[in-house]
Amino acid sequence: MINLALAILMTTILFVLFKEFKRNKINTSQAITFNYLSAFLISIISVNMNISIITKEWFLHAILLGIFFVVMFNIMAKSTQLLGISISSMASKMSLIIPVIGAIIIHNTSINIYKTLGIIIAIISIYLTFKKDNIQKKSIL
Repeated sequence: MINLALAILMTTILFVLFKEFKRNKINTSQAITFNYLSAFLISIISVNMNISIITKEWFLHAILLGIFFVVMFNIMAKSTQLLGISISSMASKMSLIIPVIGAIIIHNTSINIYKTLGIIIAIISIYLTFKKDNIQKKSIL
């Protein structure tokens, strides 16, 4: 339960920081790049990693995953700055539904009523969030 609360808190802080980057005129790409380089250096220092890690078969996959994370964070930052925190947060939540459904299909995982209800409720909540926003925009005009 603590991990869930921390994940929610950190995700919220992330979106708020992206919004603040725009207000304080901080270059988002530079901030994200600096964050990743700092995390990389701290992890190397803290675990006394040696150079043989480069020869591991998973190392290239880890590099590619890191690149995808940087791209994803840049997209999240841009959408937060242009569309706002709530829309970007819901879009990131929606991006979790697709891999869950894919994992169920690919790994042939058994699906029960709770999994089905969770996916349906997630899709409905995303729809209602966007629908509400569209209604508010129309009433302003």
